[in-house]
Amino acid sequence: VAFLIGDSHAGAVSQAFIDAALLRGYQAAVATASACSVPDYPEALDYRKSCIGYIGAVLEYAETVDAEIVAVMQFSDLYVNDLEHIQRS
Repeated sequence: VAFLIGDSHAGAVSQAFIDAALLRGYQAAVATASACSVPDYPEALDYRKSCIGYIGAVLEYAETVDAEIVAVMQFSDLYVNDLEHIQRS
């Protein structure tokens, strides 16, 4: 099983992910939800209550799937907070 998880950015590439997985002989599983990062790092989810249930369900499902490939895709600003620091490094 190849498993894609993430926000709407993952959803945008989900068909290509499924096609690539099937081409390589894998079953594909996809879990996406708009504006919900997986896991919830680095954001607190107080203002996105719907994401709390989504993240819990995805992580629970991930434990039951025998995935050989797990791909996480989401909006990069969720991870890059200090571009000036990165550019100086």
